[in-house]
Amino acid sequence: MTCKVCGLDVRPHERFCVGCQTDCGFPNVRAAEQYEEEQALAARVDEAEASASENGTLGLLARFRTSVRSSRAARARSIDEVYVLVKGDNKLLGTFHDLKGAGLLRPSATNIEAARQSAEPLVLLNYHEKIQFAALTLDDLGLFTYGNCVMIFKEASIGNRSTVFEENCVFFCRRRNLGPANSTIPPGFRSTWDWREELAVAKLGARLRPEMSESDFPSLLLSSGKDSASDEFIEVHVYERLHRSALDYVVVKPMRQSDAVLVTEMQAILGQGNVRTA
Repeated sequence: MTCKVCGLDVRPHERFCVGCQTDCGFPNVRAAEQYEEEQALAARVDEAEASASENGTLGLLARFRTSVRSSRAARARSIDEVYVLVKGDNKLLGTFHDLKGAGLLRPSATNIEAARQSAEPLVLLNYHEKIQFAALTLDDLGLFTYGNCVMIFKEASIGNRSTVFEENCVFFCRRRNLGPANSTIPPGFRSTWDWREELAVAKLGARLRPEMSESDFPSLLLSSGKDSASDEFIEVHVYERLHRSALDYVVVKPMRQSDAVLVTEMQAILGQGNVRTA
């Protein structure tokens, strides 16, 4: 894109113009707004609607779309990490790369970690270090495989800087054999936050069955398995760090006796109704 103030070329991963420092928008949002992305996603939505018409689920698909329009971004971490964020007004929740770069995180030496090092830079070219990862949810449940405390974020705090992606980007790349020899991410698998329901329709519309009801929507959108490989969700990409003011509420699945103490302390800070137990 071209900077509207000074006319200098702004590269896809750059938020600020290098010439005049004008804010040119969040790179992940600009990526989702590209014409080829929107057109490819629209084609997938058309296919999903055609399939629903054949299956007799067109009305159900419309209700699913409406439901996902009110979905939230949820991120699971350990209750200890969330407590540190909640108790201090000066604390920020950094990205994986913030913590790693500061020497405050010891990365695991696993195959999934190795795959992550190649997948994220492909999907989020030259700005993956700035991204926080979450998942779309329709209820209080999140991906508890990543921690026993789920943070539900306020749309007003993250909506303008968030996009949604088909699935965990590691498994997206793995399923499509994407890597150094095949590095082009196909269009149509991401969208802006405001159009997240369209991506959900494209991905999940064909899975609707006539016997299903609206009570099935939450588990269709997100299901937490025994490990990350068996999780099913639409991934949310939030640009930059998070402050406790971005939290709407948290949901804790107590695992230790001491968790009850942390729940009580967080309730005192956030309000009793804003700290729930699963």
